[in-house]
Amino acid sequence: MTPDELTGPRGRLDGPQPPSQALLDILPELLTGTEFACARIIVASLDPDIEELALTPVTGAAHA
Repeated sequence: MTPDELTGPRGRLDGPQPPSQALLDILPELLTGTEFACARIIVASLDPDIEELALTPVTGAAHA
């Protein structure tokens, strides 16, 4: 991969965890006690890059 392919909209993709992982880690705390409509706005405002997370191997997952 070239350096451009390793850089996503939130930072480098070759680090110990994808840049969007921090957004997803804080998400449960942000959503606790919110109404559904508000929760949708919170998730949309964070805009996590799910494709970026797909590039990261998952430890402890079963492989087919």
